[in-house]
Amino acid sequence: MVNQFLQAAAMAVYLLFAGVGNQAKADASMQQPVGKVVLTVGGAISNTTDGKQALFDLEQLKALGKEEIRTSTPWTNGEVTFEGIPLTKLLSAVGPKGGSISVTALNDYSANMTVAQLVGAGAILAYAVDGKPLSVRDKGPFWIIFPFDTDAKYRNDDYWSKSVWQVKSMTLQ
Repeated sequence: MVNQFLQAAAMAVYLLFAGVGNQAKADASMQQPVGKVVLTVGGAISNTTDGKQALFDLEQLKALGKEEIRTSTPWTNGEVTFEGIPLTKLLSAVGPKGGSISVTALNDYSANMTVAQLVGAGAILAYAVDGKPLSVRDKGPFWIIFPFDTDAKYRNDDYWSKSVWQVKSMTLQ
């Protein structure tokens, strides 16, 4: 019950600060990607590049802002520094209409989570680790990273299963 309340509160704060709760223009057009499309965000979103989904090239994603998380993971040796796009900023850019999100990898593995889980945790869409771009061979081009070392609640199978690597798309519901 408390966890649900905290998730709902995190979502409310996110919507308030992101300005999503009062979208002035539904289905607003976003700038078309110039480079290779590296991420597709679709589903229940307000802002699109083609009327149905938001397509991003790497430069567009990086323009949303950068954040670092220094943490250990079950898949890395010791603490490493992940660099990526704050998911709050990515979600703000697309204007989510739904409260849940499905993140899909290149191999079609997918994980479902709430927007509040991502926002409340301060998760990022990582594109580099220890200053080196993530390659497909090394869990890239993108990897959902939670700050695992900041709170024991993130160090469990539930959050580890949501830490999707080789991310290719996201769908909001």
